[in-house]
Amino acid sequence: MEQKGRYQERDRLQALFSDCVVLTASHAKNDFGHDSGARWAMEYAANYSIPRAVMYDSARDSNNPKYNLNKQLKGQNNIIVISRENVNSATGKIMCKQPQADLFGYSAPDL
Repeated sequence: MEQKGRYQERDRLQALFSDCVVLTASHAKNDFGHDSGARWAMEYAANYSIPRAVMYDSARDSNNPKYNLNKQLKGQNNIIVISRENVNSATGKIMCKQPQADLFGYSAPDL
């Protein structure tokens, strides 16, 4: 299997088995061919209806290329944006999300 395909499969599985995917920082896909596994994980999470969040603070991160993917994703529907101003309420929203049913149709027990 081609290396790129292995990474995409890894990102798909990470999203599939997560209750929420939180993007801390990632470069966006660019014209030089650079891409990020984080982008794949976020796309797969959206496909599986898994809650997604991005950490992004406009005042601090807008000119930092390592937050370009966060900046792109923050405007999408159903993405929770975590910033300095709302960290408590945003993480509260994440924690209140119900875990996804597993592949066999039942949820994992609470630990």
